[in-house]
Amino acid sequence: MAPLSKRLAGVILPHEHFGSHLDDKGMTTDDDLEKRNFQHAGETLAEVWRDMKIDNYDVSAEYRQPEDSKQDPAEPNQAWYSIHVRESQYFLQVVKCADESCCPPTRSALKSVFADTFMPPPCPILQTSSKLVVPSLLDKGTSKFSPLLVRLSVALSPPLEGFKQMPYDFFCPSVQSDLKKKVCPTCGIYFTSHKGVQMHCRYVHGKPVQDRCETRVRPQRLAAKRANEFLCIVHRYETSSEDADWLDEDEVDTSGLTIPEPSSSALQMPVMRESEWLANPWTEEQ
Repeated sequence: MAPLSKRLAGVILPHEHFGSHLDDKGMTTDDDLEKRNFQHAGETLAEVWRDMKIDNYDVSAEYRQPEDSKQDPAEPNQAWYSIHVRESQYFLQVVKCADESCCPPTRSALKSVFADTFMPPPCPILQTSSKLVVPSLLDKGTSKFSPLLVRLSVALSPPLEGFKQMPYDFFCPSVQSDLKKKVCPTCGIYFTSHKGVQMHCRYVHGKPVQDRCETRVRPQRLAAKRANEFLCIVHRYETSSEDADWLDEDEVDTSGLTIPEPSSSALQMPVMRESEWLANPWTEEQ
């Protein structure tokens, strides 16, 4: 997306080419006019991107009518996902597998660097009197995280502490209390959400969702609601801080909590006319 976004620098999309479909509050008043304006903006984007080349390949871009698109995509293939993807709170890895009937051969020497194909979890290293070790979560010593090449070159045996394999966020303080709930108990793959674990267990291992979620999350408060999810504010006692996370309704204990109503105004985005965007923000003194 970076090359596409860069090409849009300075481009003003005509959101009201056929006339304004919004009222003074930014709410839609004419659905048909909104669709026509949206189509014109989409065609403008396609025209800009068609003139591009990425890695010496021409870019093909065209606007598609909503009825031509796939409105109800199939559920993601969880078996494929568990082989090719690894999640973490701030990192997502998608790699090719060794099956050439599934993925084309790799064009780099990635597997000679990462024996397991995926980048290993970051972990601190502590110098003892005899060797380098990975400290446990309870060790609050002077350990430091090592650079990637040092991490790969030193033979380390990280403490699994009950896990089949080290979750990528094992040493991330803000999520340590939720690690066990986000790891598949069968194969040990780590996910960043409870929903990801549930879908993996259901479609890959054929186990009921309720077997994977024994307790519900009890947040301090509910900050917002959208569709079937709550934005939960949870206090982390380990770091004396608060975290916010979107969770499914079925995963949250809402007894005694105020459930916020979805706010349409909160979903609005400011829409500026071209004349307003180009207007001089400064005024001359008389």
